[in-house]
Amino acid sequence: MSRLLIALLALTLTVLSGCSSVSQQEVNQALDSPEAAYTLGNRLYARGEVDAGLKWIKRAADENYTRAQYTLGLLYASDRYSQGGIVEAEHYLREASESGMHNASYKLAEYYRTGVIGEPDVTKAVLFYERAIDQGSMDARKALGVMYLKGIGVKQDNAKAKKLLSVFN
Repeated sequence: MSRLLIALLALTLTVLSGCSSVSQQEVNQALDSPEAAYTLGNRLYARGEVDAGLKWIKRAADENYTRAQYTLGLLYASDRYSQGGIVEAEHYLREASESGMHNASYKLAEYYRTGVIGEPDVTKAVLFYERAIDQGSMDARKALGVMYLKGIGVKQDNAKAKKLLSVFN
């Protein structure tokens, strides 16, 4: 399909879906760049054009744009937009985590620990806390340190807790 035809189709779908304030130039940029698609999607979503915004964010996420994967994972896991569901939330957060985003790894750990994406799973939570720590997350370091200090879901281990929490002194 020619680029012009794709752009016209995208613009038509955008107009029909209620976001007529999007220019042809913005559509072209979003078709060319996952970052531009993500930016457009966020803007539309923030203006209340949820479905149109999610389409562009998903496009960017499916093109491996890490920030879009993270955002889409959070949206699918939230009550605000449940169409994607827990499976999709986990998928996109894992993709962002595997790309090195410590926020995604930390969020997955929290979701596994608390059961947001299925039954609570402390083993998976610890795995993703550790990944987030390796990626530079201080929040994950603190959360896992407290878990070991108090024996929350794991065997109490003061040595591990001290090692993790010593950076906060």
